[in-house]
This record gives sequence, C-alpha cells and structure tokens, in this order.
Amino acid sequence: MKIQDFLNVITPILFVMFLGGLNSLLSYFLDYCFWEGSIFGKYIPWLAEKNLKTFKPEILKALESAKGTKDYNNKLVQSAQNEFFFKILGGCVICSNIWLGGITFTILALVFGLSWWLAFPYLLFSSFLLRKISSWPFTPLSEAHFNRLF
Repeated sequence: MKIQDFLNVITPILFVMFLGGLNSLLSYFLDYCFWEGSIFGKYIPWLAEKNLKTFKPEILKALESAKGTKDYNNKLVQSAQNEFFFKILGGCVICSNIWLGGITFTILALVFGLSWWLAFPYLLFSSFLLRKISSWPFTPLSEAHFNRLF
C-alpha cells in the first residue's frame, strides 16, 4: 500500500473524528444548559412531567406529597430516569448525544459530501469522548455532582 493511498483513507476518518469531538462538546454544552440554575434549567423537570403524564400518570399522583417545588422537581426527575423519551430528549447526555450526532452527521454529510460509512467513527468517537469528559472527577457531570443536584 502506498503512502498516498493510506492518507486518502485515514484523512476523512481523522476529519470525522475531529467533528465527532466537536459534537461531544456540543452535547456537553447542551447538558450544561439544562442544569438547574442554567438558562434552560426548567426544561428537564418539564420534560419529566410531560413524559410521566403521557406514559405513567399514577406516578404524578404519588408525587403530590412532595414538599416544595425543588423537592417535587427532584422526585419528578428521579421517577422519569428510566423512561425512553426522557433520556433521548435531554435527560441522559449520552443517550441524547447519539441522536444529536445523527442529526449533525446528516447535515455534515450533505454539506461536505461525506460517505455515510463515516457515521460510525463519528458517533463512536463522539460517544467515547463524551463518556471520558463526563467521567472526569472535576466535571459537574460526575456522579457526586448529579446526586447533589437531584
């Protein structure tokens, strides 16, 4: 294999991996915007309430004993953690990253004329990097920070 052939294969993959890294940073930023006290801080409790109202209304009746708005929102979000639509619409940063990656890769493929096979390294690297970022001990996405919020 000639060096030029190797570069023709590896260059698009590296370019797509770079774009996947940008996608993971976009997902992390959106998740930050959804935290309590941020600009879209009321989105996650609203999403949890709409999701539970549609799929499990009996849980909403059980939450009426909550003391105060913050306690209600915390219990609401905890109750909706295992719901499918809650996760992909922003309740789980890793889950919504895949959907966001699918949308952004479609746009990138149309703009740059990328092969659809490059979606695999794009999504894999984006998910891998986001998992690494969210597992660092100093990031607010760490387990201790999540337990303190909810």
